[in-house]
Amino acid sequence: MTTTANNLVLIVDSRVYVYHLFEKITTPSIGINTTVTNVESFFCCDDIADWCRQLNSIVVAFNRDVQTTVFYLSRDAGLTFTLMEFPPELKGPIQGMTVLNTYQTIVGLFRNESSNQAYFASTSYGQSMDAPIHLPFSVSANSTLSLTQFKSGFSSLLVWDSTRMYYSPNGGQTVLPVHLHHNESRDADSFLASDEQFQQVITSTDGDFAAVTSNDRLFYGREGFRAEAVEVYNLDPPLQDEVIIFTKYGRVVAFRHNTCQENQKLWLHQQDLELHYFVQKVEPKLPTCQYQSLTTDFRGKMLYLDLHCQLVLQTKLIPQAWEENFLIVSTSNPHLVDVTSSYLPPEILAKGIVAKTLITRISQQTSGIHDGIQKTGVSNIRASVIKQSLACTKNSQAIGHVSVGCPPFKHIKIRKNQTEGCDKMKNYTYTVAKESYDPTFMHGNFGQKGATDKEIVYDFEHLGCPVKTYYNAVYKPVIQLYDGSKYISDVDADYILYEVNGIKTYSYSKLVGTSGCFTTPQTWTGMLMAGGSGNASAVWNKTNYRSCMEHNTTSSSQHGYSPSNEDMYEIMNANSDNSIVWSSRNGIYVFELIIVGKDYSFCDLRTRFAVDIYGASIRSTIPTLIVSGIAIAAGIVVVYVSFVSILQGRRIHKKRQHEQNLLRKLDFGAQSMTPSIISEGSKLSMPGTPSSCSSRSDVDDMD
Repeated sequence: MTTTANNLVLIVDSRVYVYHLFEKITTPSIGINTTVTNVESFFCCDDIADWCRQLNSIVVAFNRDVQTTVFYLSRDAGLTFTLMEFPPELKGPIQGMTVLNTYQTIVGLFRNESSNQAYFASTSYGQSMDAPIHLPFSVSANSTLSLTQFKSGFSSLLVWDSTRMYYSPNGGQTVLPVHLHHNESRDADSFLASDEQFQQVITSTDGDFAAVTSNDRLFYGREGFRAEAVEVYNLDPPLQDEVIIFTKYGRVVAFRHNTCQENQKLWLHQQDLELHYFVQKVEPKLPTCQYQSLTTDFRGKMLYLDLHCQLVLQTKLIPQAWEENFLIVSTSNPHLVDVTSSYLPPEILAKGIVAKTLITRISQQTSGIHDGIQKTGVSNIRASVIKQSLACTKNSQAIGHVSVGCPPFKHIKIRKNQTEGCDKMKNYTYTVAKESYDPTFMHGNFGQKGATDKEIVYDFEHLGCPVKTYYNAVYKPVIQLYDGSKYISDVDADYILYEVNGIKTYSYSKLVGTSGCFTTPQTWTGMLMAGGSGNASAVWNKTNYRSCMEHNTTSSSQHGYSPSNEDMYEIMNANSDNSIVWSSRNGIYVFELIIVGKDYSFCDLRTRFAVDIYGASIRSTIPTLIVSGIAIAAGIVVVYVSFVSILQGRRIHKKRQHEQNLLRKLDFGAQSMTPSIISEGSKLSMPGTPSSCSSRSDVDDMD
């Protein structure tokens, strides 16, 4: 039986079944048409990393009783299997198999009966069946081999036969016997008596292992530069058909079952085994422990290493008084990571006690990469004490895991000039005129436009507040890189963006002819035509991006579309002067921005954000015919009023002229009558009377 992420894979009557832990149902596996005796996998508890999820889906099944190199491989946690085969010259049967996380490989254990030698062969999850054969090692004659992998995840292997145990620190490439500290009654090279066999072998995440024999003897050991073991023969009470396990704290617990005959219930009796106490009591005594403590900042942790990044780790060793001891750091996959270490100045803690602190820098391996060597994956890091003893109660090694690939919480954001105070956007709906968007996302290059106006509900939950910018200002988003909630830096890689609703009323400040490209640049139109799906979010990304700024780069296929020098240059970068230029339109734009620079990150970095344009002249929404009619009517009114005013003016002018003519006639008649009146008045007037009074009186009298 073996475990995967959500299943138990087990063999019943030579057939493979899967027990689904959540559904609590059992189903038979598909694809195995012969009998098998063993199923194997290696469980990884970091279900965030892609390599770990892949590892948890790998299961192998084989028959160790048949002279064959055939095995079955499942990539879906045991649901279906595919027939695979090691090269026939390896000569089966397969003695054992396991799945290594370090190289994403499967290893098989074989033996050569004629020479009493065994060896490992490996293959990469069945994708390439080239199976390199590693160095052979001697084993006991006429014995069956068994295999397990240490839970430490360093790709360390433990092999045993009818008398001895063997240890490989590097996935089977080299194998050496486990050194057994002899006691007074046992040969140092032999674990087992002639009538004895190993009943159970277990390992821990810290590199310890324990083995129980068919005679209830217990061995305890530890991996390192050489694996060592000792028989713990003075247990009180002694073992009696117990099953042992390692706890997550490194303690060994033994379980003994008792069956109650009355109700047929199974009772488990638990016994904690203080192995370190008993180990110190064995004779002859083991060497004393050469150090007091080993501390690290990476023990048991999963660390993530992105492109062009570096991890800095720290390991501190406190030796015993007057004891000189050292540290060494090793990696399980030197093809994947590069490791350099250096000591800090010694730290004197007390008289005769000098602590040593080792700083380790880990970066992605760039030299010697060739076809067949992966660029992403996992490499385990181990810090070990050079001088160590099984008598040490503290662990002599610390193991961490470095996942080279995309850190699971790395993402990008757009820096905004407003992050709150925009509650009105929570229930905001806006309309995009059919002339303003292109449903094919080709920016209207072929005259496309929408069939009808589009009504859009603003997605405030995911977009938050929009970036506000003036319509007459060029715009370039400031992209920020985060790991979880921690800001890392601004992004300076090449990126592209498109309006998710197809709005085309914007352009770029640079054209293809002024971009400075050495080769034909990629464009949205060309990539959409080449992709054929019309899904703008998927047709162009860092996997198919080709920079036109490099001499030795050839443009990817764009379905025969070649942009002219007058077409827009649609690739942007924080260090370039290409920007977004808005048309005279107020409104909301929603963009998806995608990082396409190949050498920036393993991650597919993308984000969506909104831009709110303001300040443009408001365009009337009244139909043109109505506006024209109103203008004509207003013109007619103005002409009519002007005509009436002119006619009225002429009438008034004629009336005034008539009145003036009448006045002139009256004035002329008055002037011709005045002399005779005066002469008559002068004849009637008395001497000495004023003329003004006499004349008035005279006129009145005449009237």
